[in-house]
Amino acid sequence: MRALVAGIREADPDRLVFADGLNIGQTPVMEIVDVGVVQSTRGYLPKAVSHHTATWVPKEEFESFAVPTWPPKDDKGTTWDRERLKQVLIEPWLRLAEKGVILDSNRADVQYEDHNGHKLDRKMLELLRSH
Repeated sequence: MRALVAGIREADPDRLVFADGLNIGQTPVMEIVDVGVVQSTRGYLPKAVSHHTATWVPKEEFESFAVPTWPPKDDKGTTWDRERLKQVLIEPWLRLAEKGVILDSNRADVQYEDHNGHKLDRKMLELLRSH
């Protein structure tokens, strides 16, 4: 991965490079913090919510997803309440953000504002908050 990013940067030093996290993009890779890439994540858990009515899910799995209730439980009986969602899906990425990995993309097509010494895309933040 380091050799690949070095090759990309040799051809285009300012290229914004993305890398998926581990476990289908659900776990950040702390070992590559120093490489200077954006790490992307996915929101697949709990599957009872993310896969409900998803047409790309195999039929036998699709039929096993009932209408989600709150808090949802997975097929192992794990309850995915607010605290579990925070612990499993948010806190690992906050540790990555503390190291500056997902901040300051320097995209030319975004109007940024200063936020605690970083560049904040307010329009994107408000869009995310609205959903």
